[in-house]
Amino acid sequence: MSRILITGINGQLGFELRRSLAMLGECICPDRQRLDLSRPADIAAGLEQYQPDIIVNPAAYTAVDKAESDAELAHAVNAAAPAAIADWAAAKNALLLHYSTDYVFDGNKTTPYEESDATNPQSVYGLSKCRVSRPSVPVVQTTSSCAPAGWWALMAATSSRPSCVWRVNATA
Repeated sequence: MSRILITGINGQLGFELRRSLAMLGECICPDRQRLDLSRPADIAAGLEQYQPDIIVNPAAYTAVDKAESDAELAHAVNAAAPAAIADWAAAKNALLLHYSTDYVFDGNKTTPYEESDATNPQSVYGLSKCRVSRPSVPVVQTTSSCAPAGWWALMAATSSRPSCVWRVNATA
């Protein structure tokens, strides 16, 4: 049975992933006190104690406006932490799935974004999400995420920003 570590379990996406992935293996769901993504230097040690086979990382610093004045924390959680997770996963041959955002684009395109489109973030939040570059890491990048437990965004059709296609980018 696979050991699946899920970050961000107190967020909507993490909560739903915990429920849906439970049938696939043993879900390990450390909270922020057990695996603090704002402290990237401590992540390898945290992951080492859990020894996951699969890591699903929906966690993020998502306060888009607040990131403008808290760039250091946004960078730690959205760029440095996922990079540390990716490095640990690569060293241990663990699978990593990382969630991102369409904020890595500038929003000027009138058609849905494709994975081949150039990034051009217009905010600290978008820049922090854009700075994770590990070519072997599958990335799910979407305009919005909705969950029965609540909502943070509506479907792309009701958004003023063009939609981003779901993408899984696994180039090695």
